[in-house]
Amino acid sequence: MPSFSWKRTSMDENTLATEDIPRYEKLLQAEVESNREDADKDPSSPPALDNFMPQWGPQLNKQLPLDANGSIMRQNPSEEVNQYWSHVTDVGMLEISREQTSKTWKKTRTTRFDDDERYIAIIDGVHLLHCFNAMRKSLFHNYPIYFPDGYPESYGAHLSHCQETLAHWLMCQPSLEFITFGWYEKREPPFPDFDVMRKCVDFGQILDWQDEHRIKNLTKPMFDALRPDPSLPRREAPIMYDEILGHTWDGFFDMTEELAKHLYD
Repeated sequence: MPSFSWKRTSMDENTLATEDIPRYEKLLQAEVESNREDADKDPSSPPALDNFMPQWGPQLNKQLPLDANGSIMRQNPSEEVNQYWSHVTDVGMLEISREQTSKTWKKTRTTRFDDDERYIAIIDGVHLLHCFNAMRKSLFHNYPIYFPDGYPESYGAHLSHCQETLAHWLMCQPSLEFITFGWYEKREPPFPDFDVMRKCVDFGQILDWQDEHRIKNLTKPMFDALRPDPSLPRREAPIMYDEILGHTWDGFFDMTEELAKHLYD
């Protein structure tokens, strides 16, 4: 269960340079209003949109060097890293109205905050990022099972890339559904009702399409043997590959591997 914050927390402005931290550019007001009108026409729009106007804009999620401010979501644990994750995963308790609650599919399962027709809720998108952060902190416990012979050369660079990419996506397309609370047996305070109704794509359909258009008979040796025409210019090596070749992560994972041995012996 997430640890909830009743008050909004703030980041120390002196801790991080902000120019590389992911954020959205504001759209023209006309574009925002257009998005708002589209949301109003959609009966599946989450109730959070009733009093919140999301501002959408393009954002390039570019991989930067590991020590850059913009790479904080894939950096090793530190005071600055912990502060950033605490900021973006700060699950705040909200007060919503009866009208907002009535627009959710679980209006009869929701905990009333007091006798004044007010209810408590949290935003699903922040909750999802909280869950992802919990996984980030807990990755080591599966490590001995999946990597009994030690970590592969690409382990650190690959893992940090995945961590950063998924966090970017969760922040780019956040769920604005409410997670409400209910009264439950064997527990006195309200507990979150994590059942959420979402408007989703048919993921099985995507997998079917992918399978239909898959390159047939392409094996890994065939892929590894691919080479460009000598006349074609080559792009600068990606940062992720530089980290693999430069063994950027070896020292950190050697240390954590030793720690894991003591934990599992």
